Amino acid sequence: NPGNSGGPLVNLRGEIIGINTAIISRSGGSQGIGFAIPSNSVKAALESLLKQGRIIRGYLGIQARQTAPGAPETDGVTVDEVRPNSPAADANLKRGDVIKKFNGHTVRNIIELRTLVAQVEVNKKVELEFTRNGNSLKATTELKEQPADYLTSRVNPQQPQSPQGPPESEDQPDESNPLGSIEVTDLTPDAARRLDLPNSIRGVLVTKLDSDAGELRSGDVIEEINQQPVTSVAEYKKVIGSLDPNGTQVLSVCRHRTRSFVVLRPR
Repeated sequence: NPGNSGGPLVNLRGEIIGINTAIISRSGGSQGIGFAIPSNSVKAALESLLKQGRIIRGYLGIQARQTAPGAPETDGVTVDEVRPNSPAADANLKRGDVIKKFNGHTVRNIIELRTLVAQVEVNKKVELEFTRNGNSLKATTELKEQPADYLTSRVNPQQPQSPQGPPESEDQPDESNPLGSIEVTDLTPDAARRLDLPNSIRGVLVTKLDSDAGELRSGDVIEEINQQPVTSVAEYKKVIGSLDPNGTQVLSVCRHRTRSFVVLRPR
């Protein structure tokens, strides 16, 4: 319902299991699919706010390899890149390693790994179980605070780079990606007031799009793409340049004073 964002999601026993955040709606109204942040994630963020005065997030520092089309994402997380001076580098993780467990919890895909990492306090030691060339290995590392300039896209599955041909410019996204046809501009205070947007909104303003943009509308503000914040046109171009053009993209959008998700599928 309108105004429910920030309210609790409860189970049949009256227990809080999440905080409502947004909705996917074809009509733009209150009918659709609701989304909520798990209560464990909220608890960790709240404890950080109370202790530190801000939300401090830990990170592992890997980029996961994209799963082959049609293959189930249930067999661990394959490391495609290790960020220098990161907890993953300290654990001596290497490209091609497959992370099977994080702190004793089975890891089936990158989403589960990201969730587990987010629930651990910074500067805590964690144990990683992984395979390398068929051999099972273990390593211990200490989670560090995520750097301010660290983009979450570094841990999202990406399309492997082909060694043939010149690299694609991030300013020239693949035309098969529906985001490539959407024109955006930086959101100015004047535009925010004119569109009656909340003061906290940070994103890019949609100015022009075509029929492939699904439920997206001109005047919408894109705040995130696949959970990656986009607060400027430069960030927007960088994010869409890293996306798999054959994948489905989920946008966090603000329209007037209503937040929702818009799903864009490849052409």
